[in-house]
Amino acid sequence: MNMNVGDLKDSLLTKCKLIKNVKISKGVLGGSLLFIKLDALDDKNWSNGIELNSIYFSFVYDEETKKLDLHSNGHVYLSNEDKQTDKYKYYAMKSITKVHVDYGGKKFRKTLVKNPDDLVNKISTYVNAVMEDVVKYTGGYPYKRGL
Repeated sequence: MNMNVGDLKDSLLTKCKLIKNVKISKGVLGGSLLFIKLDALDDKNWSNGIELNSIYFSFVYDEETKKLDLHSNGHVYLSNEDKQTDKYKYYAMKSITKVHVDYGGKKFRKTLVKNPDDLVNKISTYVNAVMEDVVKYTGGYPYKRGL
């Protein structure tokens, strides 16, 4: 499957409602890997100006095996209610995918992709579902802390 990176980026920005920026880069060694990073914050809202402190999703897509996997994602500060629970009492932050799971959503599993449209649909469906739960948890942009 040959993918035009520009078209893929535009499609993801269009379909992922709350995403502000998409970065796509090719793997250096293997050449068949695509690293897709979707960021829900503007650069100015990154905590301490650090990109990894953002609300983001980092996917890895292998063009040879046609497999898509979630590599990493951002975090939000815990709500006062979560700080009181045994599960989170020793934590300061909560993964945005954990927020989604706590609201009844499913984790992203490694999946097989048929074509570029399928890739965009799988990513956008998951990202939109997680971001809806993040908005519920934090109250909205810039998604700093749970309510």
